[in-house]
Amino acid sequence: MNWFYSFMDKFGDFLKPKESVKEFSIKPEDQEEGIAIQKSFVSQFAENQNHHQRLFIQFLSSVLVVIIAYAYVYSNTASHSGMNINKVTSADSIPAHKVIMNVKPEKFDSVKYENGSIISYSQFSLLSIYVFAQIVLLVLSIMILHMGYSYRRDQSVVNKVRRINLGMPTYEKIYGKRNFSGTNKGFLEYLPNFNSILFFSICIIQIGLFFSLFIYFKNFDDAKDGLFLTIEKTYVIPYYEVSYKDLRTSLIFPFLVNLFIYTYYYNKYEFTVNEKDTYVPLIEKMAYKPFVFSFYFVIIVLCGSIMLYSFYKVGMYIHLWTFLYFYIIILLPVIFHSFIRKNPKADQHSQFILGLVYIICGTILFFQSYQYFKRHTSYDIKVKQLSIWLTMSSVAIFMISNWAGVWLSKVKEGLPHYLKAYNRFLFVLLYVFLIVYFLELKWFDYAVSCFFAVYAFLIGRRKIIKWRLGEYSKNKIS
Repeated sequence: MNWFYSFMDKFGDFLKPKESVKEFSIKPEDQEEGIAIQKSFVSQFAENQNHHQRLFIQFLSSVLVVIIAYAYVYSNTASHSGMNINKVTSADSIPAHKVIMNVKPEKFDSVKYENGSIISYSQFSLLSIYVFAQIVLLVLSIMILHMGYSYRRDQSVVNKVRRINLGMPTYEKIYGKRNFSGTNKGFLEYLPNFNSILFFSICIIQIGLFFSLFIYFKNFDDAKDGLFLTIEKTYVIPYYEVSYKDLRTSLIFPFLVNLFIYTYYYNKYEFTVNEKDTYVPLIEKMAYKPFVFSFYFVIIVLCGSIMLYSFYKVGMYIHLWTFLYFYIIILLPVIFHSFIRKNPKADQHSQFILGLVYIICGTILFFQSYQYFKRHTSYDIKVKQLSIWLTMSSVAIFMISNWAGVWLSKVKEGLPHYLKAYNRFLFVLLYVFLIVYFLELKWFDYAVSCFFAVYAFLIGRRKIIKWRLGEYSKNKIS
């Protein structure tokens, strides 16, 4: 039983959050004693930026090779109507003459001459070079985003060094009041101009590659019932038929991943440089109006009930459960906070409960979406207008309640302001649901739910880590 007592001791220590570290204060002697270290950091900052740019130029040359390789394979792959080949034939009794051959595209085997040279690459070869090109572009995007984020992070430190060494009067005379710190940048401008131009250029290239293959596969919908591949049942995935429609729409996935990485680095920039909690807002005190909690309890239960009814009675979109779980994520910590709001550490403990609920709901949503994916052959996802109207009504009820609550309240805190931050998040969920609704793609429906399940798990992990480090203690929140 010693291991049990040891485990309980460690678990008890984990449940005791650390006290938040008080922010440092700058003393006059710091300007003299740390001047050598500060100058060294500024020099290293400039050297790092030059090194990053040299690495980028070297990597860019390899990207050009990949794009050229994709263009070569694409131009030498037969289309739906086939590829006409001029071949010269000759025999002892027949004079030489030209014969036009029409080569049809193959799915997995390339068409070759007798000597082994390739006439037309297979569709699988075209997909392979497309995926490889997208992987290289994604790696390049990550490098650009990391360099841009590192630049903003170091820029804020350099700006603090300048303020310490020069003092505010001298600093404002030299730099003025313009923002040289690199902080408080918007979503579309948090990257430096150099990195921003390169990143969005890569996005344009990704979209160009996508449309090139999307147009190529569009004419194959009527070929053999529109099926490209049949995946047999395994221990990991069930039986699934990949149609050309599924194939060509899934080609946009690398571009969506790139946008997610861009958002991830923006959240990282907000968290480290601007020192803001962009994942979820703080659960602030709600005792300003007694009826606020009861009102939102009814609103969230109503919105969740609409989601349940729509799922079981109208259309079995697993994405509807994503809405429901994020309503639960909102509601449970608020209920917990309402019961202990008189406790001095109510805000701090509520943040821990919020992170725990995120992890639990994200884990359940992940396994639930997988279970529905395994039984996807037992039902159909069809366009049903009632489902979309119910979903839009649920989101509209919640969002309008938040806007009205903020407008009616006289304070800058409280439950309406806390929940208003979810409006943009729920709007993204609704936007993705509309895409699933109109395209009728099961794989995309499950993929979205799995993505938000992992997203919820990572948010919960971040919340618990921050709670563990004491960042939600009384003196930090207030």
